[in-house]
Amino acid sequence: MLGGDVAWESAVGSMMSGAAFHAGNGKSSSSGDFNETRNHFNFWGVSLYQNWTTNGFNVTGDIGFSATNNDLNQKLPGWMNFGNELKGSVDSQLFTAGITGEYLIATSAVDIIPYAGARYNQPIVKGFETKNGDNQAVLKTDKEKQNIWQFPAGVKLNKTFALDSGWALSTQADMAVIASAGDTQTSNLVRVAGINASDKVYADVTDKTSFNGQVGLKLQKGNMRWGVGYNLNASEHSTGQTISASYRLTF
Repeated sequence: MLGGDVAWESAVGSMMSGAAFHAGNGKSSSSGDFNETRNHFNFWGVSLYQNWTTNGFNVTGDIGFSATNNDLNQKLPGWMNFGNELKGSVDSQLFTAGITGEYLIATSAVDIIPYAGARYNQPIVKGFETKNGDNQAVLKTDKEKQNIWQFPAGVKLNKTFALDSGWALSTQADMAVIASAGDTQTSNLVRVAGINASDKVYADVTDKTSFNGQVGLKLQKGNMRWGVGYNLNASEHSTGQTISASYRLTF
């Protein structure tokens, strides 16, 4: 990942603009009771953001695009009558744009920051063919495009303490409820090659309502900043937890 930002003062408040680019590739494999699946993947993406701060108000807007390619290969037992393997190349992309506004309520004990926002996501999975070991098409999957809107609303709590050693210690907590609308369920049309047969496969992408909470600590001195955090994302059908550590050097 490579990125940078620039900050300046204007007649209407403090401004910060930034951009980031990321790219990578890798391999993964998994095995079940009767098959083994391998994936060779690569990805890239770019994002831009703009921040405006004035008199306790803070507004941030961002826009981004990313693309991924997956070359999949799955070994199969002979009794399935699909040959000894299935393979396919799946290309996908994501366009996203969002805006969030927040307001700082400063107190002697803790800073309270209520916020709300909106985000639009458009994931696209391009149509692809699933082929057997003889390179013959056995399944054809149509292109799938979704339009998903998300509306987060929550509150942040944080406070920064100046330590005698010259370090600044920041504690923070964040709790939010996220409402989702639009194509929260995906439907993929799959056709059997060579015959007039097809079926639709449905899957939930996101629940209508989810909860996000996180806590963290940051230490900063001069142009160095260290941080650790814990994040929980929970909804009706899924729960995710993340532990993170970060280091930032500004110049």
